[in-house]
Amino acid sequence: QDTIADLKIVLTRVEAELATVQGQQQENKKAYEALKEKHDTKSSRLELLKEMQKNYEGFFEGVRQFLLQRDPIAFGGIFGVVADIVRSDPRYEVALEVALGNRLQDILVDNEDTAQRAINFLKEQNLGRATFVALSKVRGQLAQNVPNGAPVASRLVQCEERYRNVVDHLLGQVVVADNMAQAIKIRDQLSLDSGVSRIVTISGE
Repeated sequence: QDTIADLKIVLTRVEAELATVQGQQQENKKAYEALKEKHDTKSSRLELLKEMQKNYEGFFEGVRQFLLQRDPIAFGGIFGVVADIVRSDPRYEVALEVALGNRLQDILVDNEDTAQRAINFLKEQNLGRATFVALSKVRGQLAQNVPNGAPVASRLVQCEERYRNVVDHLLGQVVVADNMAQAIKIRDQLSLDSGVSRIVTISGE
């Protein structure tokens, strides 16, 4: 009888441990399904964003139509829009987006001849307007003697060397401050020959 009682105790303990293991398995399954759903959602969103970028959703109509309808052979000197060429630390993305504004949609071309042909194409096809930036002509200018060690915006951007003049042209005279207090301090300490045209905070102010 003692042996039977002992076996019952062991059986009860095993059943309890089994129930615990099964419960843990159920929790793990729920956690896995939640992670999978989250991953699938992110993947779907990523695919959506890629598709939007591919079709230039959210761009000015003239920019979008030109990039979608142009003949790649006839317009071989097109390098995309400014938004395609700039990369930065995520910490500075908002500031740079604010500083660039609509210039993110400027279309980069090799020279003025290509720009003129592109403008003519838009007019002939009645597709709207777009701004073209010729790499052969654009020159950048950098702000100098910026107080408080604040960075010039163009130096926060990573890009191919052939686009450096464009980035300096668009952001070389913009300074990025950590906050509004620092922005005001920088403004008050700027020299007349600094070349700074604008101060933007990290949060986009």
